Amino acid sequence: DDDDASERDGRGRRASVDAVVIMCGLNDLKHSIVGRRSETFRTELRELVREVRDVVGDECVVVLPATPLEAATLFPPPLAWVATRMNDLWDEQKAHVSRLFAHNVLFVSKPSLDAMRERAAKHTGRVAESISLICGDGIHPNDDGYDAWARHIADECVPSLERALAAQK
Repeated sequence: DDDDASERDGRGRRASVDAVVIMCGLNDLKHSIVGRRSETFRTELRELVREVRDVVGDECVVVLPATPLEAATLFPPPLAWVATRMNDLWDEQKAHVSRLFAHNVLFVSKPSLDAMRERAAKHTGRVAESISLICGDGIHPNDDGYDAWARHIADECVPSLERALAAQK
């Protein structure tokens, strides 16, 4: 609603959204066990991006980051290799969706495990090799893991955000 005060900035102007990050993938991947295909995920993700853009506008950068499953310790080989390849297939769908839009939909490739540890080391001051990035469940990032992943995503988004903001002026 255009009259909703919660959607206005401190000067009474309609507030704008510079970026939306859509985190999806591994939990969506679990549906493949019951027959959901990567094409279905791609179609649903494309529709979600359209819905987001309907709300925030085409000048907002929509970010689709890849999931760094390699950091997970839950899956022993060879299951780890299968899970990683399946995750990569879902990430490929994110990249495909990003290419379907003319501008401001950005796929961010996943960081390497070493790069995530280096980012965490830089931020925490600890030795990179000693840093765990995963919670006790063996699959979800811990605070250091999420922080390193978020910093990677942010660094990759800077050029797109700068272009989008420049276009709005």
